[in-house]
Amino acid sequence: MRPILYMNIDKLKRVKTDHETLINMSTYMAQYVITRALIPGKIENWITIIDFKNVGVTEVPTKLIKAMTKPLQDYFKGRLFTLYIVNAKWAMKIVW
Repeated sequence: MRPILYMNIDKLKRVKTDHETLINMSTYMAQYVITRALIPGKIENWITIIDFKNVGVTEVPTKLIKAMTKPLQDYFKGRLFTLYIVNAKWAMKIVW
């Protein structure tokens, strides 16, 4: 059993919060999961699901997603077990 982190891109693109706050929130959430949901020596990583439902290829907030994932990659290396992309349009699958 691993914690599952779910990111809904449709909701993310409609958020009226500045990028810095979203980056801080994602970093805080990752730290919270590490301290509260992981068990050292048994469960040390998580599963991430990114949902692209109702999001077209041109609507993806790539700068925001990159800005949110950069600190996670820098400070929490090796914590991602599996990444699932769901409800992506066919064009997005080709680009991916």
